[in-house]
Amino acid sequence: MIIHHSEDIKLYHLFINKALKYSEKFTFIPIRLKKDKDFIKCIFQTPLLFTPYGIKKTQNDKNIIDISFQNIENDKSQLNFHKNLEYIYNTVYNKYKYDYIYYRQNRKL
Repeated sequence: MIIHHSEDIKLYHLFINKALKYSEKFTFIPIRLKKDKDFIKCIFQTPLLFTPYGIKKTQNDKNIIDISFQNIENDKSQLNFHKNLEYIYNTVYNKYKYDYIYYRQNRKL
């Protein structure tokens, strides 16, 4: 299922799967969405975003991409997408805030 950036992710029930520890400094926390009675794998369709560094490879040969919300003040679709990401972040943070150290760059919108 594709979750479009204009959708409100709060319409779906967000479930957090078991955390996967990849290294001492990185833990991946998978999520699932529930719609009706089904758990759904999903892809998030982003709005147009600036990627200042393009696709980079990690030391473990994984692809990563940094995204920028530099036009968030002028683009409502970026603001909606950012709010969805905040919702996911806050859900995961509230579950694991006492178990993990987290790094976050604070930005007031």
